[in-house]
Amino acid sequence: GGFTLATQGRFKVGDCVTLGGSPSWTVTVNKIGFISTQCTQFEFGQPCSLPNSMLVRAALQNDSKLRTRRVPLNLVVDGDTPAAKLAALPVALKDAVKEALHEASLDEGVEYVNEANGQAADLVDAAHPAGIHFQLVINVALQSNDMAKWLRVRSVALIGMLNGMERAGVKRGKVAHAH
Repeated sequence: GGFTLATQGRFKVGDCVTLGGSPSWTVTVNKIGFISTQCTQFEFGQPCSLPNSMLVRAALQNDSKLRTRRVPLNLVVDGDTPAAKLAALPVALKDAVKEALHEASLDEGVEYVNEANGQAADLVDAAHPAGIHFQLVINVALQSNDMAKWLRVRSVALIGMLNGMERAGVKRGKVAHAH
C-alpha cells in the first residue's frame, strides 16, 4: 500500500495526478497513508480517498512533471455551411483563439500544434451526426501543477473559437437530443 507508493516515487503530496482507467480522475494528492491516499478531485474540488492497492496498479500520469499540457479544442458547425465558409473557418478559428488568449494575457507559452503541421485547424469529421467537426490543438506551458491555468486557457480558447465562428458567419452544429 502506502509503503509501495512511497518507494515507487510515482507521486508525492501536492502532485496533480491523472488516473487512467476507472475512475478517470485528475486529483491533487493531499496525504499518502498506509491503506489509502487522500486527494481532492481537480474538476469538482471534492475530497476523495483512493485505495493504495488501486493506485499501485493504476495507469497514471503525474501531471506535475509535465512541462506542457495538450488542449484539444473541438467544435461542430452546421453541416449545411457552404464550402467557401468552411475553407476560411480554420484560419478564423485560430486567429480568434490567439486574440482571445492574448486579451486575457494567457498567450505566453502557447504552441499551436495544427500550425506546426501546416494547418490552422483540422476538419476532423465531415459526416458527424451533428454537423462538421473541427479541432484546433494547442499546447500550454505549465508551471508545477497549475491545472487551473490549463482550464482557464481551455475556457478562453473555446469562447474565442465561438467568437471566430460567429464572425465568420457560421452556425453551430445541431445538438443531439436523447429520445
